[in-house]
Amino acid sequence: MLVATIDKGKGRKPVALKTLEPDIAAPWSIDDLLKGRDPGMAAVQAALAGQQE
Repeated sequence: MLVATIDKGKGRKPVALKTLEPDIAAPWSIDDLLKGRDPGMAAVQAALAGQQE
């Protein structure tokens, strides 16, 4: 039933993208993983800190 609803477009939120390349670079390494660091969140925080409101 849920699949039928989604297929009729009632649950879809289509998005048009030019590319799947991220806007913010956040490379990670095994060392980051082992130390529990999240370079993606760090990159987002740095980008947001640089924005003027």
